[in-house]
Amino acid sequence: MMSKRLLALFIVFVLLFVQVTLRLYTIAADEGGEFLASAQRQQQMELVLCERGGLITDINGRPLNYEEGAFAALVQPEECQGLSRTAMLLASACDLTTREVLDYLEKGSPFSLTLERPVEAPGVTVLPCLTRSETPPAVHLVGTMGADGSTPLSGVEAAYEYTRRCLMAGKHVVTANKQLVAEHGCELLELARKNHVNYLFEASVGGGIPVLHPLTQCMAANRVDEIYGILNGTTNFILTKMVKEGASFAEVLKLAQEKGYAEADPTADVEGIDAGRKICILADLAFGHQVDPAQVPMEGITGIDLKDVEIAGRHGYRIKLLGRCLRLEGGRRTAYVAPHLISEENPMSDVNDVFNAVVVRGNATGEVMFYGKGAGELPTASACVADVIECLQEERHRPEIGWSADTGGFASPLTLKNRWYFRVGTDTLPEALHGAKVLEQGTETAFITPPITGTDAERLAAYLPTLAKMRVLD
Repeated sequence: MMSKRLLALFIVFVLLFVQVTLRLYTIAADEGGEFLASAQRQQQMELVLCERGGLITDINGRPLNYEEGAFAALVQPEECQGLSRTAMLLASACDLTTREVLDYLEKGSPFSLTLERPVEAPGVTVLPCLTRSETPPAVHLVGTMGADGSTPLSGVEAAYEYTRRCLMAGKHVVTANKQLVAEHGCELLELARKNHVNYLFEASVGGGIPVLHPLTQCMAANRVDEIYGILNGTTNFILTKMVKEGASFAEVLKLAQEKGYAEADPTADVEGIDAGRKICILADLAFGHQVDPAQVPMEGITGIDLKDVEIAGRHGYRIKLLGRCLRLEGGRRTAYVAPHLISEENPMSDVNDVFNAVVVRGNATGEVMFYGKGAGELPTASACVADVIECLQEERHRPEIGWSADTGGFASPLTLKNRWYFRVGTDTLPEALHGAKVLEQGTETAFITPPITGTDAERLAAYLPTLAKMRVLD
């Protein structure tokens, strides 16, 4: 009985094995082509094609990168008509040899290549793309966009791309990026207007001080003729310490870095670049025309000597770094950043430490002064949150914000007439300067000129053994 049962089980297993074998043969013979085609249809290839990025420049406007045209080719060998001919065509447009391309083709799997120029061949799909070339040093640290989506927002390139995309998608944008607004604000505001959203940037000037909103709304009935102010807290802190403690520029700069007021690279602050971007934004809004930051002279405080600080203090003046823009005759306008002697009678002279102050002169209001902390996490955040709240209001966008893209009509600030402070390495002055107000005289002479143009001041500086010169705010 046992033998019969084992025999029966053996026969059953044999029959099952034969049935399975026959079924697999049928699938391979009759349906294998369908399965193979299905597998090929399911094969996918992902090509990462970078969008065109913006130009990266250094603080002097020199380009640090450029874009090169390129082409991405998707090759599907099963659709190629003649592998050798296809290999020769592709090799002529890339940095691979014909043999290397042919090896890829013979494998039978789809692949991609970067080509210098497009080619036409069956089984080859060519798409345009861009490759970025950069110049040292460390350009990749400034405003570049990562292929993995992690994008550092230093510089303006990444911020510009993000902002543009958000506005085009119908999203409000709030920013404190003064460089972005100064260079691309006109374009981005127009894009916001077309998409019925807001592009707001109150925090870009003055930190927590409400300046831009009052300028565009509260003073809308005025013709704004002039704006000037202390627009950078770092430089004001340095100058305050030089006045109160008699410390040198280098000593106070080190202290400012230790306190976190100045960056490890303080160039944008101490050379007047930061204040220059802010005065450009104020001029744009006040005068209704684009002011190109590249046209605006920006002088910082690195050349200020402690001796001049002391002389100014003994004669009722304070030295402050001011950004200034003015409406001129004939619809012209000008703007600049430079150190000034300010009389102690002017409230601006008492703006100390990291505080900022902005004076707006309208034809109806006269001078209006805005004062407060111009930098810091909380003041800046306050301005940003206020803009966010405004975006959430029922009215979707503010049509009064904006200006023309026309950059014409900008005049050199050297045409302006100012009194000028000079310190020269001589104990006598030419007869032509006998009308000047002499502050101190010895082996060196410090004096203030009558009102003269900036051009005349430069000629005078070239004629005399000049040790220091700066404008006097009247």
